[in-house]
Amino acid sequence: VVYGQAFAPAGTALQWLMGVLIIAGIDGHYRYGLIAAGEQTAEMVISIISAVFAVILIPVGYSLAGVTGAAIGLFITEVVVWLSSWFWGHYRLHLLNHKSLLLRPFLVTLLAVAILWVFPEHSLVLRLVTITGIIVGLAFAIDNTLRLRARGFAAGGLSWVQGQLNKHPQDA
Repeated sequence: VVYGQAFAPAGTALQWLMGVLIIAGIDGHYRYGLIAAGEQTAEMVISIISAVFAVILIPVGYSLAGVTGAAIGLFITEVVVWLSSWFWGHYRLHLLNHKSLLLRPFLVTLLAVAILWVFPEHSLVLRLVTITGIIVGLAFAIDNTLRLRARGFAAGGLSWVQGQLNKHPQDA
């Protein structure tokens, strides 16, 4: 939108790269956890595996579909990093119930992808409103404190409204 129609083809590649950014944020927690626990060798194995996938998938993707194909290759590589770091984190750090922490963000992201897939591309205002709603939804899905404060605010707000409704006209 900012740069005009000449840059429109880059939009698809940027969407794939946004996926890379999100997955890198998730797998980074596992990788940094491995490093902090003294499991640098496991993290190095993950880096080697990801380098092999990147060296293969990015050029193949580029040759098949240009810049978008390269971005897809990078996305698949980052998924491999995530799965590898999750496996090593689970195996070496004996993580329990860590998958449940990712469930809410995963569901909101899945819903976001479905919504954005359905909306027509020409409806910029609708997409901006949707993306804002997705960001707010992800904030609530990820941050427990935000959810608790919102519940408290909603409960306080409802009690205020109920108090206003229960007032007699002479009390106003």
